[in-house]
Amino acid sequence: VLTHGLLHDAGFPLHILSSVLLLVLIGRELEPQLGAGRFAALFGAALFAGSVCWLALHWRHGGAHLGPGAAISALLVVLARLY
Repeated sequence: VLTHGLLHDAGFPLHILSSVLLLVLIGRELEPQLGAGRFAALFGAALFAGSVCWLALHWRHGGAHLGPGAAISALLVVLARLY
């Protein structure tokens, strides 16, 4: 459930670049405010919650869920709430 955040589509390298870029840009603003431990816990919890929600919606049809999009979105929401 947590390892799907490490997977990326090799045929779409822009997906990897955009995920890393967003994580760096959001992380450098958010990590000093939360601390390293809370930032990592937030990222892991959001990754887990995103995968559980995806599984709940796609249980019968299957498919693939790739990348840390849910976790990056959660980090963006927390950053927006702080400002």
